Amino acid sequence: MTGEERSDEPFEHRKRGAKRRVICLKAPLLVSVVSLLVSIVHSSFPSFAPHCSLTLFNNNNRYYGLCAYVDEQVGRMVNFIDNNDLGENTLIIFTSDHGSFLYDHGVDNDKHGFMDASFQVPLIMRMTNKLPSNVTRSFAGTVDVTATVLGAAGVKKTDIIGYGDDANTTNFFMSGFDLFTPLLDDANSAVLPRTAVASTEYRGYAVVTTKYKLMYFTEQNEVKLFNRVNDKDEINDLSGVNEYKEVKMTLLLGLLRWRSQQDDLQWAMENWSSAAEVGIRARDDSAVLNGLVGEVNLQEAAKVADSLEIMKLR
Repeated sequence: MTGEERSDEPFEHRKRGAKRRVICLKAPLLVSVVSLLVSIVHSSFPSFAPHCSLTLFNNNNRYYGLCAYVDEQVGRMVNFIDNNDLGENTLIIFTSDHGSFLYDHGVDNDKHGFMDASFQVPLIMRMTNKLPSNVTRSFAGTVDVTATVLGAAGVKKTDIIGYGDDANTTNFFMSGFDLFTPLLDDANSAVLPRTAVASTEYRGYAVVTTKYKLMYFTEQNEVKLFNRVNDKDEINDLSGVNEYKEVKMTLLLGLLRWRSQQDDLQWAMENWSSAAEVGIRARDDSAVLNGLVGEVNLQEAAKVADSLEIMKLR
């Protein structure tokens, strides 16, 4: 999952929640008007099925209502933290595991897929007098949440690891980036460690950069490539366009390399201390390949792919 990483202060939940409630109150009238129009069309054209239009409006309205409810409850929690002077010692992270298509791209009210409607979610962080207010960064991933919480708690990533029963350095093997500490160290810096995010779903994989999104479906042996700058609705598949061949191959190879580096390194350190020669060599290699290796390599591939098109345009 990807998201815009933000640090917001204050959390204006009342204002936003009230606005959404007004929309929801008007929704029944809107649905009634649509129902009337569909009934008229259906009476004139019996073969016309009204189900899709009614389902779309009903499900969308329910979704917006749920958003308003969540907004209100999060606001209650934030108010409690502020009213009890806990803001400076409490890191608030608001995010989600997925969005919803809500009929984008002809997909039902579903969450599965790499299109932005489902794939892109918010990641909002707030810590009073610690994180900057109303600052938006470009990239974050849900895999970063754990490392970010540990960073806020002051847990430093160790450079020392052990074997067997001593291999209890879980944070050494984490694949996520700490997004808290860079903001704490320099609130005005636009530089954060992430320039790309990768994701998997069953045997499908995707990588998102500042400019592109590439999807690879292994079962169908199918690649899709979208320009996120010029095609925000993700309509035009560029995977077959010769001009983008180098971009496609750079991202595809970077994605496959990232996937091959998703080993359980901690398990190797814990279990291969008395293995055969091959296992011991694999264990020693794992000691060098900390959990961020795959993510770091992915960021480099993304930078190369994004720069290719920039050079062509010049």
